[in-house]
Amino acid sequence: EVIDRAENRKRFSELLDNLKLKQPINDSFLTSSEAKRMAKKLGFPIVLRPSYVLGGNAISLIRNADDLDKYLD
Repeated sequence: EVIDRAENRKRFSELLDNLKLKQPINDSFLTSSEAKRMAKKLGFPIVLRPSYVLGGNAISLIRNADDLDKYLD
């Protein structure tokens, strides 16, 4: 339960909200279309961090829509 709360991006964000702690503007997605909507809403650059990765593996800095398409492919 504790690992899931820490690693699930949405649950972690909700935890920080409940604790009234500041956090960067963020969002979660499950599909490519959700990712593209999220990127449009947040603006570039964005940092993508998959849930359940060890030591920050697979974190990517996405600078533009082309980078996002490559990441999602």
